[in-house]
Amino acid sequence: MVDIRGTDWPQLFQELLGEIGDPEVLGKKANDLEAALFFRSQDLENGSVPSSPEERAAMKEATRQLLRVKVHKLGFPISDQLLKFLEEE
Repeated sequence: MVDIRGTDWPQLFQELLGEIGDPEVLGKKANDLEAALFFRSQDLENGSVPSSPEERAAMKEATRQLLRVKVHKLGFPISDQLLKFLEEE
């Protein structure tokens, strides 16, 4: 896996949403986005970068969409707790 620390997670999110073909490519894009969101959330939590409520809300929505892709397009299993998270508006 390529080191994606510092990668622009919104760009990866758009790439994931734009992928409609190969499940292997979709899976790689999903993994890259998940890692980028993880690293960004770590940076926000430890205060090494400025945070905004808008970015945190956007990250939460990107996480929901990522989970939807994993469950509905890649066949990942889902727990009741994750299902509730996906259904939140």
